[in-house]
Amino acid sequence: MFFAATTAFVIYCILVGFENDRIARERGFASAFEMGDARRHNVDDPAVWKARTEEAKRLEAARKAADEASAREEAARASANAELNGTECERSIQCIGDKKLIAAGFECKDPVERLAQYQAEWTDGFFEPKFSRFWWKDRTAGVVTFAGDKVRFQNGFGAWRNMVYQCDMDIKTERVLAVRAEAGRLTP
Repeated sequence: MFFAATTAFVIYCILVGFENDRIARERGFASAFEMGDARRHNVDDPAVWKARTEEAKRLEAARKAADEASAREEAARASANAELNGTECERSIQCIGDKKLIAAGFECKDPVERLAQYQAEWTDGFFEPKFSRFWWKDRTAGVVTFAGDKVRFQNGFGAWRNMVYQCDMDIKTERVLAVRAEAGRLTP
């Protein structure tokens, strides 16, 4: 009984839907859905509704085009600013040094250790940089010298000496060009 009632209801809804679509097409709408949408907006004339929907689509397309143009302009502006900031950073030793300090710590570590005749022991902390100073060695070639004093070298008698070390690095390729070390500490 329940199945028969449900089936009858579904068939009735389908037939009503077909009838509503037929009526909507007779009145000039594409479907009952379109006619219902027009009525919700207080429009009974299919020509007026079609003109309104086409205008709405045109305005939406224009808004999207304006949004896309604005996004392209913003991206171009951001790119220009990034390029300008990159160029400015290439001129500033502070900016370059800050950017390349971690890379210098990784790239220069082994070459500095190889300067020790016996053993090398780093005294820097886990989050502490290996270098505390930097300056241009050759600005036109893009070579920066990084310096620090966070390593000790062992001598032939087993005693440890604090060392000041320098590492010359090409900032574009992050390649170590030279390393030097001498006994002592950097002055504050």
